[in-house]
Amino acid sequence: MPSRYINTDNIGVDILNLYIHKKIGWICRNTTHSDVGIDATIEQVVNGNPTAKYISVQLKTGMGNIHTDKNNNFTYYIDHTHYEYWMSSSIPVILAFCDPGKEIIYWELIKKHNISKTNKQFKITIPQTHQLNENSLNKLNTIIDTYQSDFVLPDFDNEDLTDIHYWEELLNSCAETISNSRITINQLDEKYKSHNESMAKFINQNKNGIDKAKAKREVSRHAKRFSLALNICKTNLKNHIHIIAKTHIEAIRLAECAFNKSNPLPNVISNYLQEELQNEIATIENLISTLKVGVEKYSNNSSPTYELRESESSFAIVLKEYIAELECIVFGVKKLHDTINMH
Repeated sequence: MPSRYINTDNIGVDILNLYIHKKIGWICRNTTHSDVGIDATIEQVVNGNPTAKYISVQLKTGMGNIHTDKNNNFTYYIDHTHYEYWMSSSIPVILAFCDPGKEIIYWELIKKHNISKTNKQFKITIPQTHQLNENSLNKLNTIIDTYQSDFVLPDFDNEDLTDIHYWEELLNSCAETISNSRITINQLDEKYKSHNESMAKFINQNKNGIDKAKAKREVSRHAKRFSLALNICKTNLKNHIHIIAKTHIEAIRLAECAFNKSNPLPNVISNYLQEELQNEIATIENLISTLKVGVEKYSNNSSPTYELRESESSFAIVLKEYIAELECIVFGVKKLHDTINMH
């Protein structure tokens, strides 16, 4: 009599949990009752501390949908639905194949560079040497660093504290990050003006009457184009926020460390810091004023299409987040500037 209970999937989940907890030292959380393409989420742990950085796992247990090639590597075919789902994920996804008989898990990162296109679908190959074990830790950390980590600056040493060239490079980088944001915002403003001018020209050309369908098409066309411009600008600014925060925090941290040491900084560095930080405060405060105008503009919108109104509202949220980050930076820079004046 054939068995009525097959627990293969549960065995795979148990093995995955064991490997993640025992061999990797991370946290594994199973996704219950899910058929959408994610079976578990693993959280990075560094020195015993969870980092709130994650990798999603699609787990396949047994040979049901897995094919073996001539080199004993494993091939899995991906349909378009799952391909689009995994590619759009904000969290990196790995495909894990569990051989329950050997109690081995093989895995590969689901990204375009690991996927090839077939006639009707996609396929990913998992090398039979790519097993999930303690040797996978560096690769998993690299995935986190590539897809889940923010911009990171290298650590400084004591020699940097008295190196004027290091300070110049660091503060120039701070100024450059602000300048890049200003360029991005200015480009959006130019597109905003261009779309307004185009719409004004269209209205003037048809002031004696216009077909409603034609007017609707024209409005929709401009709304889509400007919505695209907003979304591109929003993505750029979201990336800028982390870089600006990291560079300025590094400058503040380094300067505070320097002034906490018994040996005073050379006058050339103190004078340079005082001047440059004052300039940076003025630059950031000017940018904050510009962003607040943008928040007001895009929060209280009355755009003709839902798509554009949604893009404007989302953009306004990012601007608010940006302002909050910049205000924290200004507070820290002003505090540092006052410390320099006291010395």
